Formats: sequence, structure tokens, C-alpha cells
Amino acid sequence: MTGMAVFTTGPQVGQRAPDWTLPRTDGGTLSLRSLAGKPVLLFFWASW
Repeated sequence: MTGMAVFTTGPQVGQRAPDWTLPRTDGGTLSLRSLAGKPVLLFFWASW
């Protein structure tokens, strides 16, 4: 298939999640590292 990401390795059980940064609507950024020690809920939504 073309256009799809292929991951040969990834996070394993017991390892920390890789840090990522997202843009915020107020112009700032949000990183996973800034949420350390807090519950994080990821919600994936699509309208196919």
C-alpha cells in the first residue's frame, strides 16, 4: 500500500511513550512531557 506509514519498531510495554508536541489553538504548543504525572486521554475520531 502506498501513503501509509510503516513502523518497524515502536514503544514496548513498560517503556515510556515518545515525547511529541502539538500546536494549540491559542498559538502555543502542548507536549506530552508537560503532562508528566497527569492522566492523558487520547481520543481518535474520523468521519469516513
